[in-house]
Amino acid sequence: NKQPPSQSLHLYLLAMSLGGEPPKWLAEDLPDEEQSESEGVLTKHDKSVLNSMAKFSQFVNYQVDLQRERVRKRLTINQWLLENENEWKILDNMCRMRPWAQNRDKAFPYPFHETTTQMREVGERLWIGDTEESLAEEERHFKRGPAPNDVLVNLVPTADYPPLQRYLLFTPEFGSADSYEREAWSQLEPAGKVDVWVISWQGWERFDQMLTEVFRWVVAFADGVSTIWFGHGTGAIVMYECMKLLQRHQAPCLPVAVVASGCPAPHLFASGFKPWEQHPALSRIKIPYDFEKITETQMVGLQRDFGFSQPKGCTDENTALPLLYNIAPGDLAIWAEKKNSADGGRKGDDALQRETTGQRQREASSRQRQRSVMSDLKLLKSYSEFRQEKEKEDEDEKAPSDEASKILVPLLVVSSDEDTLVGEEALAAWKSYAAADAVPGGSAGVGFPSSKKYPAFERLLLEDEEDGEMLAELGHGYVRQPPKSLLKKLAQMAAANLINKDINDDKMLPDVGPVDGELPETIDVLIVGAGITGVCAARDFVQKGFSVLIVDRLEGVGGIWRTYANIYSRVNTSEVGYRICDQEGPTARPNQDHSPTHDIMRDIHHVCAKFSFGRVRCYWDVKKTEKQADGRYLVHLEGVRGQGKRTILSKVVLFAVNRRIGKRRDVVFPGENHFRGDICYGYANELKHLKFYGKRVIVVGAGAFAFENLRTAIEHGARHATILGRRAGTTCPKWIDMIAFMRQVDGHFMTGKQGNMISFQAWQDCYRNAGLPFPECWDEGLLKPHNHTVSVSDLAFIAGYHGLASLEVGEIANFREDGQGVVLKDGRKLDCDIVIKCTGFHLNEEVPKITGHHAMHPSSMIDFNMAYIAEPLLDGGQFGSLKGEVDNSHLKSSAFEELLHHDPHKLSLIPERYHSELIPRGNPFGSGYAGQLLSQGNYVAWLAANPDKQREMLREASEPKLDMVQYWVSQINLASAEEFKECLAKALAAAAEPGAG
Repeated sequence: NKQPPSQSLHLYLLAMSLGGEPPKWLAEDLPDEEQSESEGVLTKHDKSVLNSMAKFSQFVNYQVDLQRERVRKRLTINQWLLENENEWKILDNMCRMRPWAQNRDKAFPYPFHETTTQMREVGERLWIGDTEESLAEEERHFKRGPAPNDVLVNLVPTADYPPLQRYLLFTPEFGSADSYEREAWSQLEPAGKVDVWVISWQGWERFDQMLTEVFRWVVAFADGVSTIWFGHGTGAIVMYECMKLLQRHQAPCLPVAVVASGCPAPHLFASGFKPWEQHPALSRIKIPYDFEKITETQMVGLQRDFGFSQPKGCTDENTALPLLYNIAPGDLAIWAEKKNSADGGRKGDDALQRETTGQRQREASSRQRQRSVMSDLKLLKSYSEFRQEKEKEDEDEKAPSDEASKILVPLLVVSSDEDTLVGEEALAAWKSYAAADAVPGGSAGVGFPSSKKYPAFERLLLEDEEDGEMLAELGHGYVRQPPKSLLKKLAQMAAANLINKDINDDKMLPDVGPVDGELPETIDVLIVGAGITGVCAARDFVQKGFSVLIVDRLEGVGGIWRTYANIYSRVNTSEVGYRICDQEGPTARPNQDHSPTHDIMRDIHHVCAKFSFGRVRCYWDVKKTEKQADGRYLVHLEGVRGQGKRTILSKVVLFAVNRRIGKRRDVVFPGENHFRGDICYGYANELKHLKFYGKRVIVVGAGAFAFENLRTAIEHGARHATILGRRAGTTCPKWIDMIAFMRQVDGHFMTGKQGNMISFQAWQDCYRNAGLPFPECWDEGLLKPHNHTVSVSDLAFIAGYHGLASLEVGEIANFREDGQGVVLKDGRKLDCDIVIKCTGFHLNEEVPKITGHHAMHPSSMIDFNMAYIAEPLLDGGQFGSLKGEVDNSHLKSSAFEELLHHDPHKLSLIPERYHSELIPRGNPFGSGYAGQLLSQGNYVAWLAANPDKQREMLREASEPKLDMVQYWVSQINLASAEEFKECLAKALAAAAEPGAG
């Protein structure tokens, strides 16, 4: 039976103090209960202090709620699985294309659909973003009939990943991936940097069902590549309806532009596009047998406009071959031999018996395409009904249909006057669908090459550019082998709307104002560090009305993302766990998953430009702080470019400098001068100009930067990459990281044990199936090595499976004299062409030297109005593990322990709203740091805005116990709970005295 709240808390705390485990039912929400007695026990002062301390939990809860809401808006777990599966397959195909890869004929199967289902079956049915209704909708798939190929087909892959540009080609009516010839579309410029995909929507008979299924795959690209959508014929309508859905959907795959080709505007499609009128043979197709009635003359037109094929030697009297779409010459010969033989087809039968397996497969495929043509005919006629229903929905939602119909990115309409299926008036009508304020790239104008907008609407009339006789031969089917003018225009459009990812381009990053102006003599808030933490904290202070100045000794805004990140760097956590701002505007898109350097730098500059424009001063080094009699701080600064020395008097000083990443740890190995290859560090773009293709790479180190550089090497064509660490680092697939943000948690941010076991088994299977050794720390019961994070990388496993990557434990003794590799301390020799050093960083010990303080509170406060916000060091507590934690015994509240054992009945007097503060909570932000830093920034700004409450809280709190340098993640929540207990114990002890309360 459940105990009353006060008694349950008592039992929990008593059990924990004795080393026991809390009762399972305590994790459930406790019912509200009158606390009239306890409300009168604590004084107004006591409650003010305790409320101030509990305020931090409110800011954490706010960030958790915000994070969950972003997940809900961004995607469901099923949609994320499709995104992840699609990228997994792209990376797998990239590895298999390498001539030296293993398992080239065998893909590494994507493993996480089944695992997710298993986790749902053990009590985790609804994840963040799910409802019973949405889950039922996602689980209800509309069965696809016969179709020529999968919905997604990679027509033109690239050797490297990610590509510079991408095209999604929506198939025309009666089409397939063959509707776009690979050789012709591979001519898109820039050569080798463009991947082309075909979206095949064939196989459904109802437009609404088709759209539901196809849209799932259209949005399965989350890598942020500049993409143009191209739809021909009915494919343009499918593209348009997908675009309407996507513009209401948060995803990083919003195209930078769309192209409608050979198709009437949507409102004229039902009345203006009737291919069966130009080709009467289509109107007579009701069953597969009807294909045999198509004559050669009819087939010529069908071949021209839709890619149907006919056999050689047929006459008008002969019916055309009932197999469609580019039949192989051998198949044609077999068919002709069988049909025309004098012995009634016996010789033809013999020929058919000699048919190869590939030919039989093509024949079966052609029969599928017959049925696909029949379903296409039904689907074309169902669009009118679909459109009418959607217009009713728009009315119900009171959404103006004209606004809802707009395409908010640049629109190009392509046509040929030799295309008899579409009239000029119907083509020109597309102009009404172009938005007047279309922006390149489909974003809010951030991160694009110039402020000049690309035209919202353009026409390409092929008859003005190409030979008329050639166009007449192509008819409606001019996209199979696209004219040069079309490819040229597409390349121009793609280049003009290319998402700018060059952080060295001044046009890419929002202007934060001058950074070299004079320093003020006084200021409300001085923030030291212009990285992500400092810029976000400045936002909090500015919103509360403080005057703010950010100083940094380096050249600009960005912190370690400017100093140490590579252009290939990516956040080591899912996008929703590292979002510092929401993009704005009608076509805003979230960053790509595991956001890259350019996305993060853009966001930091965006926040700084909006809230701290002109408030940043660079090239100033803070040397010392002195607390004044009035509580303000005199801050001493020295210019790093000879500007001299200055002082600033500030009410609040916030240090926002990285704790874990101080100065680079440089390592020089004996014999480096003998090496004939390249040696560099894996930071600050030292590897930017390396040529990886065909090279053997050793990455020295086993942390996040090491796995990042392994990924970079493989993506750019390395023959083999080896992680070489003194100890085995831990890496996980993206799925492991993402589910941390999508799974339901209890009131203490803990996930279900059964689900944890299933997910860990899937993680182990990835190592096992990839042929990679388990991290040695797993044998010790640790999730990861001490002070390491868990590196997130699908490619490490995929490359391991294909023999392109390996994980080794060892240390370099020296470079070989032959210049071809290294010798390890255990005597092993490794061949290599490139060595990348990811040997870590020294801890930043400067803040204690500047302030004269060496300890801090878990609230980030060092002293009154002085705080330090930085990422903690990473022990086992990063992911809620009790193993691997540092010694935290010094944090225990002796006063509370004494009260617990000598006067336990006092626990019943604790107001219920404080119960959660007494129990350390888990980490709700997974491997992401942004949620924690944003919570701390919110809290420090609130304390500064409430100085009396801050003084009360610091006065009643015990002396700070957390080392400012050796500040471990496991200590944060524990120290917060223990500090709260200390203050509460004082209040309860005072309540026992006569007249208390």
